[in-house]
Amino acid sequence: MAEILEIKNLSKKYGNFIAVDNLSIKINSGEVFGILGPNGSGKTTTLGMLLGVINESSGSYSWFGKSDFENCRKQIGSILEHPIFYPELTAYRNLEIASMIKGCDKARIDIVLERVGLLDRKKSNYNTFSLGMKQRLALASALLSNPDVLVLDEPTNGLDPEGINYMRELILSIAAEGKTIIISSHLLDEIQKMCSHVAILKNGKLIKTGSIASILSDKKHFEINSNQSDFEDKLMSLPIITSCVKESSYYLITCSENVDSEEINKVFFNEGIVLNHLVLHKESLETEFLNLVQ
Repeated sequence: MAEILEIKNLSKKYGNFIAVDNLSIKINSGEVFGILGPNGSGKTTTLGMLLGVINESSGSYSWFGKSDFENCRKQIGSILEHPIFYPELTAYRNLEIASMIKGCDKARIDIVLERVGLLDRKKSNYNTFSLGMKQRLALASALLSNPDVLVLDEPTNGLDPEGINYMRELILSIAAEGKTIIISSHLLDEIQKMCSHVAILKNGKLIKTGSIASILSDKKHFEINSNQSDFEDKLMSLPIITSCVKESSYYLITCSENVDSEEINKVFFNEGIVLNHLVLHKESLETEFLNLVQ
C-alpha cells in the first residue's frame, strides 16, 4: 500500500506553549484516517502545518514522498476551520471563483455540486444556505481539483443529527471511490463510524495510533453488577480488570483480551460474589479514548 503522508517529529510552539509536540504519523493510500482529540489537543494546528498555512517549529512532513508541499497542492483538497465564501454570490459563482484560484477546469463545478447534492441549488445565494449546505459546498470546493486526498477539519461540527448523518455517508461514499481522507474531530462516535485508522492526541502529543480494529481488539468491555455490599470493594482488586467506570445501573469494566463472560462469572463466584448483571459491552472508541486520556 502506497504511503501518502509521513510526519516526522513535527512540533509547533507559540512562545512557551507547545501546541504540537514531536508528532510522528504515517498514513497510507485508501485509509480514512481520523485525528482525534479534545478541543485544544493540536488537531487544527497539525492540519494547518500539513497544508502549508502554519509554519512548523521543528520536524518535517512529506506528501507522496515529496517534501515540497506546493508541488502536491492540487492533489490535496481541504476544509480547514471555517470555509470562506461570498454570501451574496450563488453557489455556482463561488465555486467559479474557487476554480479560478485553484486553476481548475470550470466543467468540474456541476460535477462536484451534483456529488454533494447541491446541483439544484447552484443558482441560490450562499447566504440562503443552511449550515449543512454550507459544509457541503465547502466539500464541493475541496473536490474541484479531483484530488487524491481530502483533509477535513471537523466536517460535522455544529450540524444537527440529520446533517451529521448526511455528511458521514457522503464522506464514506467518496472514500469508497479510492480517495484517502484525513479527518480531525472531537466526536468519537463519528470517528469510529467513518475511519479505518486513528491517531489520538492529548495536549499536542500522540497517545496512540493504529487501525480502529487494533486499538479496540486488545480489550473487552463488560457491563456487570451485583447486589452484594462488598461488590464494589472487590472490583478493582481483581487482576483481570484493567479499568472500571461507574454507570447509572452497572459498572463498565475493561478486561484483557482472552477473558470471556464465563471466566468473569467464575472469578467473581470464587470471590463470593454473585453477579446479577453480566453483558458483553460493544467495543467503543469512546471508552478506549477516555481510558487513554485520563
